[in-house]
Formats: sequence, structure tokens, C-alpha cells
Amino acid sequence: MTERRVTAGRWVAVDFGVYREATTPQSWHQRLLAACLAGPAFASHRAAARLSGLLDPAPVEVAALRHRRRRSADVIWHESQALFDNDVTEIEGIHATRPTRTVIDLALVLEDSEYARVYDEAVRRRLTDHFSVLQALEKLGPLRKGSARVRALVEQRLNQRDPESDLETRFDALLRRAGLPTPIRQYELCDAAGTFVARLDFAWPVRRFAVELDGYRYHAAEAESWRRGLRRNNAIDDLDWKMRHYTAWDLDHRESEIVSELTPHLMRA
Repeated sequence: MTERRVTAGRWVAVDFGVYREATTPQSWHQRLLAACLAGPAFASHRAAARLSGLLDPAPVEVAALRHRRRRSADVIWHESQALFDNDVTEIEGIHATRPTRTVIDLALVLEDSEYARVYDEAVRRRLTDHFSVLQALEKLGPLRKGSARVRALVEQRLNQRDPESDLETRFDALLRRAGLPTPIRQYELCDAAGTFVARLDFAWPVRRFAVELDGYRYHAAEAESWRRGLRRNNAIDDLDWKMRHYTAWDLDHRESEIVSELTPHLMRA
């Protein structure tokens, strides 16, 4: 029956033993599902991140238990030697790794800045948390590739408040690449009487210097909001603090200029 339908052009092979109706449009989800069914395998790494809404676009990327990995020209295959029952779930009808396992696997395939961005987004959306990641690392064992990289990022995040936006994650990565001093994130600035003045995105209290990242939430043209911002900035100036403001556009187009502007403030004795 299968051969007859293929010969008649009604079915088209998508993967080994997996077919689609010839009239059905091809898609990324379709190809991923076919690879998982043919494996058998499960969506992993960047593909699992895309299914969880953490990354887009992403290649068709799957993992299979040891000795079940196959080769496909349009599919990235991984071999998993340790897969636990709670590592896999079903997303959009496709078996895929859960977010905690996904962010661990991503350490093998993403660059530092992109990895930190995806990890922070998973934590912000409460798809996972630092301690769940550490527990999963313990189960996988110390010899697993990428474990040291994951642990280093988790330890960084445990030592300070988590980034509250993708913009903060990107700025944090810029500081690290430039070798600039580590700030305190979401620093609460108070006056001499202990009265709260402002919460600063990034602060270097010893240098009395701060950076604010202005995202879309600050762009509303509301008069009272604008006046509050001016009063806040005046109060910060009264405490002899210096402050720089940067936007997403600045991070997209002015990275080197930002570093040049910050260096005199942060690297002085």
C-alpha cells in the first residue's frame, strides 16, 4: 500500500519510514517530527529551545539514545548517553527535552552571549531555575561536556540578581567581553538618611557611577512619567553620582563607543 501511494505520487518520503501527503506543505515542525518518529529520537538543543519559545530560528536538531543515532543531510543528530524520564516532555505533538535539560544541552552549541541570553530568558519565564539546573548537572555527572560552562554561568547568576530583561543580559555580556569591572545589578540607592532614592540597573557604588538601560517601557509619552524621571535623575545628581543611559539601539550599533565611554569612569584608580 505504501509503495503504491508513493509511486502514484500521493505520498512523499520525509524520513526513513515516514511520509507526508503530497499536498501537505513542508515545514520546520513537520521535518522535526519526521526525524523524531524515524529515529526514534526527540527534539533537543536548539530545536527544543525553539519549541519552548526560547530561540528562533533553529535547525532541525534531535538526540537519540546511544547507538540509535542516524545520519541525515538536513538534520543535526546527537547521541545521548544519559536520558532520564523527567528530561523529556511533549511540545506541540513532538517529543522534546524539557527546558532544564535544554539549557544544559545548549551550552554545547551556542556562543557565550547567545547562551547567556537564552538561559536568562528561560529563568525569567520560569521554565527553569538555577537550582534545577544544578541538580540536573549533578545527575548527568561531572564528565559531561559543557558542564563547566553551565555551572560557571549559574554561579555568576547566583552571586547577583538575575537580569530583568534581554537588554540587561546583553549589556552584562558586553561588560564581560570588554573586561570592565563587575557591577551590582538592580542596586538600591539611598541618601545619607537611608531614604530610598532609586533602583539602578547597573551600579558601581565605590565609583558612584551607574548605567541605566532604556527599553520600550520608558518610551511612553506620559507627562507624569516624564516628570518622575526628571525628579529621580535630579535626586541621583544630588548624591554626586554620575550616570549613563543606553538603549537597545546603542547596543546594536555602538558597542565599541559604549566601552570607550565607560572605561574612563570604571578603570580609574
